[in-house]
Amino acid sequence: MLVDSLNALRATLKTAFPSVTRIYVNEVPETFVRPSFFIELGTSKKEQISTSLYNFTAQWKIMYLGAEDAAYSPSMPGEYAVAETIIDTLESTNYVTYNSQIFQVIETSTGVSDGMVFVAVTLETQVKKVVSDSTETMEELILDENLGG
Repeated sequence: MLVDSLNALRATLKTAFPSVTRIYVNEVPETFVRPSFFIELGTSKKEQISTSLYNFTAQWKIMYLGAEDAAYSPSMPGEYAVAETIIDTLESTNYVTYNSQIFQVIETSTGVSDGMVFVAVTLETQVKKVVSDSTETMEELILDENLGG
């Protein structure tokens, strides 16, 4: 589910920003292309909510690495505008999809870290627990059998 939630975000960003051709995940190379996006995992958890169902939650942090101006520094107002567009896009449907898996957008927020504007988004979905049919069942239990002696 982690990879599917990441791919759902990537697909959403590609649709909303077709001119941005690069999306980096977890690490930005020393020489990177601008404009681009950088996505990293904040937290994720999977909890069982019934005998056959799990709840999966992932929080992702998205940063826009905008084009540099003449002074070779990104435009902070431009980054805020992109962050706002990301949030508007995510909240317009309140879900993202990948491979027919639907992830509900639970929460979005924005902030600045190390001089970079970021959007944090929490996605959630429910998945059925995979149950193996190969589990053997006990047919008879004999408790008073003499085990030798």
